[in-house]
Amino acid sequence: MIWILYKNMLMLFSAVLLNFILGTIIYIIWKLLGRLAESKGYVEINYWIWKIVLLAFLCPVGIIVLFGIKKKGLYGFDFWYTNKIRILLTVLGIIWLIGSVIWAFVYMKKMHQMHKMLQKGRKCQPEIIKKKQQICCELGQKNNIDIVKHKEIKIPMAYGIFHRRIVLPEIEYSTEEIDIILHHELIHHKHHDLSWKAIFMMAHIIYWFHPGMKDLIRQLDQWGEAYCDRTASYYIESMRTYFNVIIDIATEEKECNTYCMGLCENSELLVLRMKRMQSYLNKKPLKRITAVSLILIIFGISSITVAASTIGFAKGYVYVADQTMDEESVIETGEVIDYKIEREEKIRNHANTKINKITTSEIMPKVNNPRIIDIKIKPKERIVTKKLYVNIENIKEIEISVSTEVGDNPSDKIAIGIIDSKNRERYVQDDANLWHGFKIKKDGNYRIFVENYGTKEIDVGGYCAINPYITKEEDKKFEESN
Repeated sequence: MIWILYKNMLMLFSAVLLNFILGTIIYIIWKLLGRLAESKGYVEINYWIWKIVLLAFLCPVGIIVLFGIKKKGLYGFDFWYTNKIRILLTVLGIIWLIGSVIWAFVYMKKMHQMHKMLQKGRKCQPEIIKKKQQICCELGQKNNIDIVKHKEIKIPMAYGIFHRRIVLPEIEYSTEEIDIILHHELIHHKHHDLSWKAIFMMAHIIYWFHPGMKDLIRQLDQWGEAYCDRTASYYIESMRTYFNVIIDIATEEKECNTYCMGLCENSELLVLRMKRMQSYLNKKPLKRITAVSLILIIFGISSITVAASTIGFAKGYVYVADQTMDEESVIETGEVIDYKIEREEKIRNHANTKINKITTSEIMPKVNNPRIIDIKIKPKERIVTKKLYVNIENIKEIEISVSTEVGDNPSDKIAIGIIDSKNRERYVQDDANLWHGFKIKKDGNYRIFVENYGTKEIDVGGYCAINPYITKEEDKKFEESN
């Protein structure tokens, strides 16, 4: 039970870590390359690519690839732990969980306060509501967005995902100002910018320790506003008037608001928005092939990053686990009872003809470096390692120990064995739990196999090892150290 708990924690941490690596790499790449797209005035593409960066932190692509590596037995990877990994996992897990709970509480508290405050809003004048309906029709937006006034709100803002609203302060605006404000806030709803802010909140709760999270929400906000300005340019005659109204309304704010989209920009950001809008108005129309090429480049970089980071994680984890493994870790990790009962060794000159499928993997261990076995095997299926050259002068035996998750199930039938250079097989078989040391008699290439000749899929856990010859002095030192 404890092993299952730690295994699930390892999978969770692996998913978080892989997404952390993937998101960070894509974030850095786009941070460097994004300036080129910005100089060209490609507002919409920039905004969507920052959304892809955000999703890279949340989409579990890396852990799916890692499960594929685990299933195929590549790089000797599996979710097993040693005592040192267990201690580190516990400490990091507690720290991460405390941080995530704190940030979740902070967000929920502020959202509750904002929601409670907005309940006191009052309806706007009929002419403003009519104007809102007219602009909704113009934008192709459903007329299901409430518009209210609130005395505690200082700036116009869009709020809400399911119950969407536009909230105005208790200020009398001119007809021209109302037209621009409503266009701006309704476009935010049309672009679902509030939903993307909610997705960011989820990412920030999980990756509260990431130093780039504040910059990520800043980029999403800035490009969201630029994209909103770009869309507004289709409906508003004068962008000069548009920005004059925004400058008049905007107030100085030190941080972006994560719960709403409001006209709250400092002078530097307003200048940046105007520069981006000017670049967009001056740019040549983006050719479709250019847009497709940019998107393909981003997806290509993302795919390479997923593969590289996942393979690197698998190799790194195996290395760390190997370096920190001791005898106690091997026993606890697989929860494998040491079934050291010698069974009759059988020999055959060909593979079992009743086995329908052979799956190749890489779980062949190195000398003095055991490999944990934790695999699912379908009925009439065999898992076989790749070849490894074994020298009789140095190697004593190939040791294999396995057991099924439910050891007393009468349908569990497993066999373990080795295959030599001439494809001759030496094996032992039983109903659930097996241990055997296969003595090496000749030099050559050897492979290890685990076989399910039962009628149901089984979970097999255990380990395999290549044991060297040792002198009497080495044997004595080993016994004394243990």
